[in-house]
This record gives sequence, C-alpha cells and structure tokens, in this order.
Amino acid sequence: MIQKIRGLYGKNVLIALGGPSTDVEDWEKKYLLQNNFGADALILEEGEIPFSNVVTSFISNQKKIFTEPLDGVAFMQESDLVYGVKRTVQTDLTDLYSPYLSKILDKFLHSTYMPLIQMSRFCPYTCAFCTAGKTRGKLRSFPMDMVKDEIKFISKKFSDRPHFTLQVADENFGVFKRDAEIAAHIRECSDKNHFPRQMFFYSDKRFTDTVRSIVENLGSINKDGLQLSLQSGNPKTIELIKRKNLSEENIDNGIAWAAERGIESFTELIFGLPNETLESYCNSLDKCAKRGFDVIVGYSLWLMAGIPLNTKESREKFEMKTKFRVLASAYGEIDEDFSVEHEEIVVSTNTLNPTDFQMFRRITFLFYTVYAIGFYRFFIQCLHNYGISMTRFFREFMSPNLDEKWPKEYLQFISDFDKKTTEEIFDTREELETHTRKKFYNSGKKVNNPTRLNVFFGARLVYQERSWVKNVLKRHLKRLLPDCDIETSEIFDTLLEVGEKERVNIRNPVIPTPVKTNYDILSWKRERFKKSLSEYSFKTNTIKFAIKPIINNTIKSFVIDCGNQEDGVFYYNAVDNILPRGNQLYDLCYELNTANT
Repeated sequence: MIQKIRGLYGKNVLIALGGPSTDVEDWEKKYLLQNNFGADALILEEGEIPFSNVVTSFISNQKKIFTEPLDGVAFMQESDLVYGVKRTVQTDLTDLYSPYLSKILDKFLHSTYMPLIQMSRFCPYTCAFCTAGKTRGKLRSFPMDMVKDEIKFISKKFSDRPHFTLQVADENFGVFKRDAEIAAHIRECSDKNHFPRQMFFYSDKRFTDTVRSIVENLGSINKDGLQLSLQSGNPKTIELIKRKNLSEENIDNGIAWAAERGIESFTELIFGLPNETLESYCNSLDKCAKRGFDVIVGYSLWLMAGIPLNTKESREKFEMKTKFRVLASAYGEIDEDFSVEHEEIVVSTNTLNPTDFQMFRRITFLFYTVYAIGFYRFFIQCLHNYGISMTRFFREFMSPNLDEKWPKEYLQFISDFDKKTTEEIFDTREELETHTRKKFYNSGKKVNNPTRLNVFFGARLVYQERSWVKNVLKRHLKRLLPDCDIETSEIFDTLLEVGEKERVNIRNPVIPTPVKTNYDILSWKRERFKKSLSEYSFKTNTIKFAIKPIINNTIKSFVIDCGNQEDGVFYYNAVDNILPRGNQLYDLCYELNTANT
C-alpha cells in the first residue's frame, strides 16, 4: 500500500502506520528507512492521541513536523530513530465518540461486513503468544449508555441478516462486573429484533460470577458456551509464555457448572509453544478429554507480527523453525499486482521435531472429527474408561502398522490426509507466493473458496468412508485391549453400532433400526463419561433414533440447493452449513422409561 501511494503522490503525502505489529524489533527501521517507499511515522500503542499529535503538528507547520519528538510517535531524523514519550495505554474512552451512533459507518452497514463492537480496552494478562498483553496501562470501559445505544442500533440495523455474527473486540469480555448487564441487554435486543442470533467474544480468563452471569444471560446466542481456554497444560510452558491458568478445582467446577445447565464447555490448546513436547501436548489433550470438555480444539502456534514470541531472541532461544501457509482465501489481484496473505506457523522447536508436527496434525484432526462432527463419539469416549487414552488410539488409527493387511481405502485415506497437510505448507513466503500466483492465473484469476482440511477430511471420514471404519476401529481396539472380556466386548460393540447408525444420511434421511442396550448410555453422556459405562447397567432397553421436523426441513432445503454436487463437495458443504453440527446426528431416546437397576 505504501508503494502504491508513493507511486501516485511521492513524498507529497504523509503516511503514518500503527497497530500492535509495528513495535516488533527492526520494524521501525524496516518501514521508516525505505526512502521513497517508507512511512513517515509509526504510531505507538493506542492510536487516537498520537495520531492527533501528528495531524496537529502537520497542520501547524508541515516543514517542521518531524523536528521535535511527538508523544506516542516514532520517526527517522536523518539516520537516527526518534521516539516520543510512550504514555502507556491510558486514553480516556469517555472522550471518544461512537462510529455507529455518529453515522460514520453508515455506508458500510448494508454490505457483507460483520458488525464489530468494542466496549472496553486493555488486557491485564501477559501471554507471550498474543499482542494484547504486551503493553501496560489500565482497564477502561466506554460509557455504559453509549455501549447500550450501540448494541440497540446494531440489533435493529442487522435484524434482516440474522445469519451474521456479532463480533466483540474486547480482549476479555467479563473482566468488568457491568459486562453481565451488557450481556443481558444484548439478549434482550436479540429477543426483540432477532439480532444477534450468534455472538463471538473472548471471555475473561477467570471463572467468576460475572462470567457465569454472561454465559447464562446470553444463552443460545453464545457461540462457544463456557470458554476455559488453557493453551497448555505443561507447567514449564505456562511459565515461559507468562500465562496463569485456572486452578484444577476451578476448571472442574466450571465444566460441572456448565453441564448442569446444558451449556457446552470449550477449551483450546496451542501446539509449538516453548518447552512443549508431543507427549506433554498429548497429555494435555487427554486430560481435557477425561475432564469432560464438550469442545477441545488444537491450534498451531502462529508467529504473528507483534507478539513477544516473535522476536529474534525467542526464535533463537527456542530454536523455532517455521513454515508458511495461505491465510484462508486471502489472495488475488490489486491493480494488476498479485497479493497473498499468509500464516507463519511453528513446525519444530528445541523440544519438537518436524515429524511431531505431522503427528499433531493427525491427532488434532481426529479431535476435531470427534468433538465437532461426532465421529463414533460414544466409542471414543469409552476408551479412557479402560485405560486407553484418546491420543494413543488416534495415533494408532492414523499410523497403522503397514506389515498388517488393512483395507486399501483406509490406507488411501491416511495417505491422502498426509499428502494434503504436507502440500499446504511452504518453506518460504516466496515459495507460497509463487505457488498461489500460479494457481490463481491458471484458474483464470479465480479465487477458490478455502478448503479447510479438517472439515474436508472430517466430512469424508464420516460420510464417504463408512465401509471400513467400523471394522478398523474394532481392530485397533483389539490391539490396545487384547484381554477384553465378554462384557467389555458387548459394550464396545453396542457403541460401535450406535456410532454407525446415529449419523443422518444427508442425501436420503432414513430412520435406522433401534439398538438394544443393557446400559444407560444417555445418562453416561449427560454425566460427561466420567465413570465406566458398566456402572450404568439397567434392564435391556432400546435406543431409538429421531430427527426433529425443523432439522428435517433444513436438510431438505440443503439437498435442494446442493444435491447436484459431487459427493466430496456436497458433504464438505453439509458439514460446514448444517449447523449446529449436532443436527447432522439423530436425537437418541429410549423406547421406554427404564430406571437404573
């Protein structure tokens, strides 16, 4: 963008850059020393006051604008870097006006942009993988009346687009006690104006009364339920990334509290953090599974510009090696120049090797497929009742012993997954750009929709690979549990049958035949699989499968719209669009009410 503007106007325009990415080592000189194609100034920390200082100085005397330091601004004076005083993060938010209520945003509100709102600023936490906690200041909030008026305005303006998501920009929604009142107001506006129907926010890291109130007040419009994000369970890693997680007791209390109210509990873990090993990462995943989290997500460490881990010192200290991949579908042509955005992800460190990264991809793919899509969920959850960790089973499943005879379709699936996950990452930014440019121009300048590999292979596994999955799961179980008694075999056989039948045939929904069981599977699920299923025995009962009429209509509508697509595309879109994904499974109920014996 700087090159474009300089090409049009040369030095006759003043360019100032800002944001959390601009204070990384060497970035100042990188952007300020490029002569004809550099910026004139960098805005440090929050932008309103420093930027107004630049504008005021420019208006007063254009020729002398960069002769004296400016608070919150960095610039070059000949070959020297000049810093103004950093006032830390302290802008008085009552001095700022609303971009919604002032009508500045009006021309954007009828587009496909999602509405975004900020109600407070600053993060009290110092996580090294994030830009939010690196500056010091104080927590501040916008005036309550303004916040409520903004929410009411957005709710009315977007009432005709209920499929949009309200995005909250606060680093920790719930850090202020008043946030519970704001959540109640959002829900009130949603009920009245039918927007928002979905809301995304980053929750305060603590499990407080305020967080409880927010989650309860928002109810079904809260996209992620109760967020208890851990990022790592390795104490040394937690120390190195300057993070403090909830206590073990608070985590368990949070999960139990959510379960009692029918609210999903959510956590996430980052692979590639300092001192993390594949084993420690897997241990954290298994611990989360045993605890009863409803959603467990694994991410790669992304070295974003501006995070404390993305420094020369950190890269060298932890021997971080990275690769590059395209950021979603963010590529294309701007005024005949090709441009592409990327992610730089950590694939190895001094405690992780590149083969560990590939295993991480395999394991977290199956966590996604089980927790997001419901792949044989009861069978998988039963494993740890018999001392088999999920990660161990997933490693076996995704790395079969090739000396044994396996279905060729199974081996092809594993091979295809490994090939695609290898092909999506590049050693350098230049290789990524060359590859993406070639793809773009060979397709006639078409930007393809992003194919998210977990969604693609998850959809393929649950819908297109049904012929071999059940038997392969059973074979791996036998390898890991060779001395399985009759009762245990019957339990797993029942769970395999339920897993096979509970997925709705999207192209042609047909209610499957009931499954007989001697165990109260539904109570076991409701209590988060903590105890062995054998403790839930009762007189023989029958599990029936049912589909809600409203979901049946959704599926019919989807088939009318997408039914002519080939299977791979059809099932990818089904997993991506029939939401929540639990609607792709039949509801389970018992034929008769039977008390536990």
